[in-house]
Amino acid sequence: MGYDIYHATSGTLARVAKFNKPTIITHMDLAPLLFPDTYPAAHRPWWKLLLKHYKYAARVIAISPQTKNELIDLGIVDESKVTVVYAGYDDKLYQYIPIEEARQRLKLPQEKKIILHVGSEEPRKDIPTLLKAVKELQKDMQDIVLVRVGSTDPANEELKRQINIKHYQNVPEEQMPLFYNAANVFAFPSIYEGFGLPVAEAMGCGVPVIITDALKLFQNGCAVVPARNHAAFAVAIHEILTNSER
Repeated sequence: MGYDIYHATSGTLARVAKFNKPTIITHMDLAPLLFPDTYPAAHRPWWKLLLKHYKYAARVIAISPQTKNELIDLGIVDESKVTVVYAGYDDKLYQYIPIEEARQRLKLPQEKKIILHVGSEEPRKDIPTLLKAVKELQKDMQDIVLVRVGSTDPANEELKRQINIKHYQNVPEEQMPLFYNAANVFAFPSIYEGFGLPVAEAMGCGVPVIITDALKLFQNGCAVVPARNHAAFAVAIHEILTNSER
């Protein structure tokens, strides 16, 4: 084929690289290696084999300093080959929309206090902490609702039955700014992210954001609480819901 450089935009695509031309690999995170028990056992040898391709790459792009450090510390690639290029979002799409308009278009209740979470429910996202925080809050605040956008995990169903929750899956990206702007607060209890794109998208829409202290990248622009601490999450959410102008 007539190309000069091959850019694999994920580790998976690096598998098909012939490496007979300069090859660049963009890497997102190392969750399957750092949390192996939460992934199918059959995938673990595949992941280790996949990462062996990295030593043949001309450059590896890490989407955050954390990902860069993990690639180096785990001996996957030499430091001299790694460059940080931050992940990004479409700032022409993820912009402020009046909260009333966003809710009207999504048919969400105007009178409720909406807590939003975007992402999967895989274990490192620590959804149970958020569900427990919402359950605690609903003892005294009857007007709150958790809106979840993303795939589900049956392990969380019992907790979900105890709270007021609306769940959406397979949402087109062009609708996502409506969900962010419909929220009073965006809560992200994850204990590990290569970057944390939903946090950046929420901030781009001007929504107050709460993250855990496990996410280093966004701590200057968000409320930060201890990881796996539902009581601290409940306090932070309550403070924003009662003091924010949204």
